[in-house]
Amino acid sequence: MKIKNLHIETSTTLKAVILGIIALYSNISTTNAQNTCVALGGNWNNSGTWSSCGGGIPQDGDVVRIPDNVSVTVNASNQYGADGSAPFIHLYVGDDDGDGDGGHISFDGKLNLREGSTFIVYDNSFTTDDAPGSSEKIRWWTSSGNPAGTLSGSATSFTGPVTVVDGSVDPGINDPLPVEFGFFYAEKKQESTILHWTTLIEENNDYFTIERSENGLHGWEEIGTIGGAGNSSTVINYSFTDYFPLSGISYYRIKQTDYDGQFAYSTIVTCTQNNTSSVFPNPVSGTLNITGDELEISNIRVYNNLGEEIAVDNKISSVSNQHKRLNLEGISSGIYFISTSSTRHTIHIQ
Repeated sequence: MKIKNLHIETSTTLKAVILGIIALYSNISTTNAQNTCVALGGNWNNSGTWSSCGGGIPQDGDVVRIPDNVSVTVNASNQYGADGSAPFIHLYVGDDDGDGDGGHISFDGKLNLREGSTFIVYDNSFTTDDAPGSSEKIRWWTSSGNPAGTLSGSATSFTGPVTVVDGSVDPGINDPLPVEFGFFYAEKKQESTILHWTTLIEENNDYFTIERSENGLHGWEEIGTIGGAGNSSTVINYSFTDYFPLSGISYYRIKQTDYDGQFAYSTIVTCTQNNTSSVFPNPVSGTLNITGDELEISNIRVYNNLGEEIAVDNKISSVSNQHKRLNLEGISSGIYFISTSSTRHTIHIQ
């Protein structure tokens, strides 16, 4: 696998540390499903309608396919939660094979999806409105439970190619994603987090950028890149190791960029690291206090923003078994990383 050159940039988190030490790469634990659900025909909310779908109906994080000559009906008045709990799904109707056949989805109810989910209708596939008295067919919701867009009324009756994202209809466009993701999940591995993902299809895929956030809403930062396969129609497995994840919950997503600069995002996954120590004050000038379980703070290490360890053994003093002090005088100002037995902290030295 091609590994792209890493771009090192100082930030308020551990990006530079990670980029400085990562040498091996091979796209929620995971809260999202990771299935490619294939329709056999029938009502959406019937598990018998779907194959390869984890034994149920499509859920958050799934890729959903309604193949040529297969019809599915959204028959629930509100399929999924009508708020921020709606799932993130990429829905494909038909096969992009140019054979003149198509798939079919009809609406006898409303399909609730999370913001950013895609509704893609390939050539000769079509949708119909089986409940003309109901105006909304698909509603997109933000994570905070606010409407992000709707597909309503007669706008649901069309043939492909067309793509709809957050209610915005783009006729003539088959697929906004140069890469079709299969599964994506995060694995906790001792003090690290390993991200695993697969691609089912890649078209002009230049590279992947791995991004991380402390809340999953904003503050996304780049923590590494991996080269893509260019063009592929077979399943390809990727992985990336975050050697210094955030304390507590880390949110991850994959940004895919193609050769002409266009990009798209994967779903978001999470992984939780134990947070059994704390540091203060932060920012710090002079002495840093480190508290926690005696075993937890028995192994303190400090790294600079290039991933290089700073010798501090002779700068650590004990207040008690659960409280140590680290003298940072003489260390240049900047961003550093404090490691205890299972916890990672980013500090700012002034």
